[in-house]
Order: sequence, then C-alpha cells, then structure tokens
Amino acid sequence: MPGLPGLPNDPVGTDNLGTADDTFRAILASLRAYGVHVISGSGASRPAAGELGRVYVATDQTPRVVSVDVGTGWIVDGSPPIVTALPLSPIDGQEILYLADATNGVVWRLKYRAASTSPYKWEFVGGAPLSATRDAAETTASTVPVGLNGPNLNLPLAGEYDLSVSGRLQNNTAGAASQMGVGLGSAAPPSEDSLFLLSSSVNAYASLSKSWRKTIATPTALQTQYTVTAGTGQFVHRTLQARPVRVG
Repeated sequence: MPGLPGLPNDPVGTDNLGTADDTFRAILASLRAYGVHVISGSGASRPAAGELGRVYVATDQTPRVVSVDVGTGWIVDGSPPIVTALPLSPIDGQEILYLADATNGVVWRLKYRAASTSPYKWEFVGGAPLSATRDAAETTASTVPVGLNGPNLNLPLAGEYDLSVSGRLQNNTAGAASQMGVGLGSAAPPSEDSLFLLSSSVNAYASLSKSWRKTIATPTALQTQYTVTAGTGQFVHRTLQARPVRVG
C-alpha cells in the first residue's frame, strides 16, 4: 500500500487530494514525522485492521475520511459532514449527518455497517423523527379512502422505518366504523396500518394510536386517508411520525 501522496518522498500532483488539500497534507506529514504510519487510497481499498496506530485516508471521499487502526478494527475519525444524499462509496464505520428535513431542522446521524445483511446498511444512530400534525377537525362520509388535509410526510430514503399515527376518531352513527390509515403515496392504506373506531353509540369517539415497522422500497410520501362504513366520521388532533431504523 503506498504512502499518502504529498508526504515526504511522495510527489505532489500524483494523488487524488487536489491542491486545496495542501494543509491536510502538511498535518499528515507531521504525523508521519512522529512515526505514525499513514497510508491512503479509495475507501474500498482500506486494508484489514491489525496494525495499531496506523492511519488510513480515503481520498475518494469529500470531505476526506480518516480511519485509525486500533488493532482489532478501524475507527473512523472526525466530525461527520452534513449531507443531503448518501455517499456513493461508503466505508465501514463511516458516519454522516443526513439533512432529512431542512425546513424543520430534522437531521439524522447515520453509520454505515458493511457487515449488515440488510440491503439498508446505513443504520440510524440518533436524531428527531419526521413529524406532521393536523389538529383541526375534519369530516367525511366517504366509504372509500379519501385524503382530507393530512397529516402527510415525505420519506427521503428507502429503508426500514418505525411509523406511528395517532388521532381522535368519531362517528355520528351507532354501529358504524371510522378509519384513519397511512398509505404509500395515493395507494389505499392497508388495514394493518390503520386506526379503527367502531361507534358504540351516536357520536361515540376515542383517542387512538398505533406504531409499527415498515420497509419502504423507494423514497415516497406517507399520506393519511380516511373512510367510514356508514354515517359521518370526524377526525381531530392527528399526528404522523417516521423514524428510520436503517436506510440505503
């Protein structure tokens, strides 16, 4: 494995760092001067761990990703960058801050775990869920799902999510049911992703909530939809939330 280009005995201009990284080269040159073994290459070319204290610089990442060999594995060092798209060539252990919702300041800390058997290898470490609320009361007498005015969410990445929905459901007809469900895009919500109220009397109501895990194959919108079996349903104080488990 070659030493980092731009360090002693490595001619500047033969690497992937670029002229803007001269300061970065100087820092790593200082590390080598103190006996630190510094090597570089693409993220996929990082060797197996086993040399305590060795430093590896992934030159195909922006900003540069620095890993430290602790003998039994690599620790990816430095503050994670804020990004709006997942890196194309991630490194095992790499972390990022993904800007999921700039308007509401929702940032997810994600860590890449190459050994995961899931196709979604960016695992959620921390951050707030995506959340939408609709407090105003809305009604429908439709016996097929209709959208009303939300709440809705846009999921920016494919992956596995923990979803939750809550609201107060009511129906003005005894024996009739009101339903509030969560569908993918304009698709009708499945029953397992829905809240149900069976009205035991005229204008019976209840505050209900439900949480479940769902795999989302492509970035999509979550849309709440509403229906009744008879009578008129009223829906109020509704919240929809989504928190990633792992994405990719």
